Parts: sequence; C-alpha cells; structure tokens
Amino acid sequence: MQQTSLTKYARYIWEKAGHQLIEDDHGFITFEVAQNFIHIHDLWVDPDYRHKGHGSDLVQKVIDSNKNDSIKFLTSCVQLKANDVTQTLKAQLHYGFYVVGGNENEIKLAKEI
Repeated sequence: MQQTSLTKYARYIWEKAGHQLIEDDHGFITFEVAQNFIHIHDLWVDPDYRHKGHGSDLVQKVIDSNKNDSIKFLTSCVQLKANDVTQTLKAQLHYGFYVVGGNENEIKLAKEI
C-alpha cells in the first residue's frame, strides 16, 4: 500500500491496525486480506446515500481489487451493541452473507466469492 496517496484517515487505519481502506464521496470500507479470505472491519455510507447500493459498490471494489485464486471468502462481524445492528444484519444477509458463528458480542458472517 502506497501511503503517500492515502487520506489521513486511511493512513491512520493502516498504521493503527494494518487495515486497508477504500473511500469515495459516499462512504468508506476498511478491510484486511488474509490467506484465503478478505475480512471487512468497517463499512459506512453517508445517511443521505444509504439504501441506494453504495455499500454493495464498496464491497465489490474490495473484491475486485483483491480477488485471486486463493481468496475464497469474504467475512464480516456484526457488533450486537451497535446502534444499527438490525439494519446491518439484514443488509449483509441480503448481500449473500450467512451466519457462521458468534457470541454475546457479535455475529460472524461469511460469503463465498
């Protein structure tokens, strides 16, 4: 990742946790690429642009920029204490994720790609 072309927030995320970030005028997504999967850490879309496909577009950008023969899954977690937990879970299930586990704090999801 070339850090000179990143926003300050992207540089912070990279420095703090090693996560990559894609952002556009409507939102951002943070993620990391592992051995055979991509894990989404955060996805945020400006409230004025929600329910218009922008979240799905960001996820697709992550897949398109990182897909190779070894990457088989996209994973994510829904934090149960988040303000928008129901809407977030519905959106991920609608996008094709399925529940693979969880605990009292989060629901773990995955999607084959």
